[in-house]
Amino acid sequence: MMFDYKIDGIPCAIKILNWEPYVPGFIGGPPERCYESEGGYGDFDILDRKGKRALWLEKKMTPEIRADIERQMFEIMEES
Repeated sequence: MMFDYKIDGIPCAIKILNWEPYVPGFIGGPPERCYESEGGYGDFDILDRKGKRALWLEKKMTPEIRADIERQMFEIMEES
């Protein structure tokens, strides 16, 4: 799965490599029915317009850009 993105105004694609959905924990009721949250994990590559991995664009990624990519990635994967 891939989606279009821009880093510093440069068009690129985000290729989702692995994704694990987030499952919220439950702490109500008897202990044997409680469980911790799990998941909420995803790996991705940044690709240039030719479809090749763009390490030079990865270097431009800030924590805010990473958070935005991850947010979009999880929205897309939760919908599919």
